[in-house]
Amino acid sequence: MVPDGVNESIPAMTSEEERACYYRLAKEANQHGYVVEVGAWLGAASAWIAAGVRDSGVDRKAHIFDRFTLRPDHVAKAGRPLPRDLLPEFQKNLGSLLSYVVPHKGEVTDNFSWDKGEVALLICDAPKRIGAIAPTLMAFAGYMNSGAILAWQDFAFSAAYAIPAVCSRLKLEFVEAVPKCTVVLRVKEPWTKQQVSAIALDTWTVKEIEDAWSCWPELLPPEMAAHVEAGKAMFLCDRGEPDKARVVMQNVLRDYGSSIVVGWRRFNQRPKFVQRFKPLFQELSGLL
Repeated sequence: MVPDGVNESIPAMTSEEERACYYRLAKEANQHGYVVEVGAWLGAASAWIAAGVRDSGVDRKAHIFDRFTLRPDHVAKAGRPLPRDLLPEFQKNLGSLLSYVVPHKGEVTDNFSWDKGEVALLICDAPKRIGAIAPTLMAFAGYMNSGAILAWQDFAFSAAYAIPAVCSRLKLEFVEAVPKCTVVLRVKEPWTKQQVSAIALDTWTVKEIEDAWSCWPELLPPEMAAHVEAGKAMFLCDRGEPDKARVVMQNVLRDYGSSIVVGWRRFNQRPKFVQRFKPLFQELSGLL
């Protein structure tokens, strides 16, 4: 059921199941601390988050961070022309729900330091690589205590393999998986800035990658696990282990069939991507 005030026509990259999850999480979390969203685009998910904040009954606004700047692929994804500055579009799309959020134009990677108080819910969409994940987590170090919730929208997006990798290094408890890409985790032990620095997060051995992925398949539904496992193959490929990466991709095709093919057809339209992961595309030859 769509919450009152939510504009259903806002272009979205999230599923309705994900947005409903964010509404539910925001409604609960706002009673305990701040709700923060990193990566908003045109506000489809933000509207549900704002409705959750409103319906929590607590007079505390959600904080929404985004560059609010047009990218070349945005027009195709929206299906209509968009202005270069997306903040007015975001504000218009939220309508009356705008009064329940504070939009921040910019990135948490830009020497940002959170100082508002305890964060009960952090919803991440934009950070997909360690270079963006590390400063995001550093910004909120010390403000997400035990019991706080971390929801990561691109967890099951193969190319964002850094997300499950990084999450495996934090003291987190799995809560739920929400199709198509979101995983919800609960903080068991707060992290420090040193633990989530780019230097700390960007050093991986093959064994560490294997260990990082050991728990995820049994926790996730098959359609999400397939993409997370394919992400492991991409990680190994990027770390100079093409043979091991090919074996992982072979196992993905064996265990999950061709469930990753649709996503990889889109990857196949990007020549640099195809070259970068050439061993994996060779395994998928004939399916794309």
